[in-house]
Amino acid sequence: MRIQRILTTLAVLLGCVVALEIRAAEIPWSPERLTWEVFSGPPAQQTDLHVAEIFTRYSFGYEMEIQETEAGRYRATITSYHVDLVVITENSWVLPGHDTADVLRHEQCHFDLYEVYRRKMELALRQPLSATASSQALVKERLNQAFRAILDPLLEAAYEIQELFDEETSGHNHDDEEALARWEAQVIQWLRAPYLAP
Repeated sequence: MRIQRILTTLAVLLGCVVALEIRAAEIPWSPERLTWEVFSGPPAQQTDLHVAEIFTRYSFGYEMEIQETEAGRYRATITSYHVDLVVITENSWVLPGHDTADVLRHEQCHFDLYEVYRRKMELALRQPLSATASSQALVKERLNQAFRAILDPLLEAAYEIQELFDEETSGHNHDDEEALARWEAQVIQWLRAPYLAP
């Protein structure tokens, strides 16, 4: 049997696959609270609905082992993986005069929600994942499809929960302090037990 190790790294930026590049302007999620220094980018041109925006990116990667079976087929198995989340400071912004504590709480909750789903992705990937095919190229493709079949629905759910959060807290207008406090409490629970998040 022949064994081959392959490292595949994917990054998802708003649902698009892009090359992963770590820069000093990327800050991983941590329990420490955000500060306005993170929001160093210029405001978006159309800011009718938002006074601030945090820009995040998930990145995924895995190592696989490919074995050629005695029957001449190939079996690929994921041997390790990672799911990372960063805020991209140069794309995160706040309008002048709107850098208030409440707006920062709102943006922190967005970042925390993304972290909840990063953790859900890690939990989902704990299951053994493998594929078989007649060629190395096809087995790699099938394993990648299986990997994406786990992550894509969670990415969609992460996007949907962000929309719901904005709807229920009146978006970046922060009109509903009570709703924001409810969401913050819920997100804290989900960070402790991400499998409870929808």
